Amino acid sequence: MRKLAIVLAVVAPGIAAAQVSPGAHYFEPHAGTLLAGTELLRNTATYPTFRVTDPYNPVVTDIKLDPGVLLGFRYGYGLTRRLLVEAEFNWAVSVHAIRQLEIKPDTDPDAQPQYETTTTDAHILMYFLNLSYFPPVWPRVNPFVTFGVGNHTIDLVKKGSVDADPIYDRAFVFGLGSLLRASDRLGIRVEVRDFMYNFRYDNQYVDPVESRQIIDPVLRPDFYNTTSASGTKFQNELVLTIGFMIRPF
Repeated sequence: MRKLAIVLAVVAPGIAAAQVSPGAHYFEPHAGTLLAGTELLRNTATYPTFRVTDPYNPVVTDIKLDPGVLLGFRYGYGLTRRLLVEAEFNWAVSVHAIRQLEIKPDTDPDAQPQYETTTTDAHILMYFLNLSYFPPVWPRVNPFVTFGVGNHTIDLVKKGSVDADPIYDRAFVFGLGSLLRASDRLGIRVEVRDFMYNFRYDNQYVDPVESRQIIDPVLRPDFYNTTSASGTKFQNELVLTIGFMIRPF
């Protein structure tokens, strides 16, 4: 019993220091890497060609986001010693790529599939309201889980004459991480989060089939070579972040 009392006396202050302070305010700047989990959208259409022997070709359009950089800020308020409610804002930049694969038929033995890739910068804005739970496990290292709801926006930067509309959607976030305490007022927060939303296009680009009669492919090739894609797909983006959780007072 005496040994147990000594252990509790030593460990208890560390555990108390590692938990959230009720009524306290927390500020956290963070940065990390953004990874799109899967392809955003895949679309197949048949387009007419100028070839007499091959007047139509199926074209596969593949839309993806490359890895990007994320910066963000969170404000937290301690509800209890284990619960933290947070308002979060993130800004990320990535490369949005549309790859078209033109599949030529077997009637032309020398033909190979032709790839054409169009890229543009994608600016991603996210804001969420989260709830984080910190179980009292270790004195100086606190694992935690986070769940939140918010908004996810992808704004594609105008490139030439192509200017797609921003893509808005509601989103959920789920995270796992650890808080490493440097002092009573400063902690290093390492977290892996999954942002889940529905990615959708609604004919954001000019359709080469419909625009063939009104857009000159020589004068405006940036329009003529783009594609029309319409669809919705569930998407998730994994984000690894490191932040500094500060309690100023």
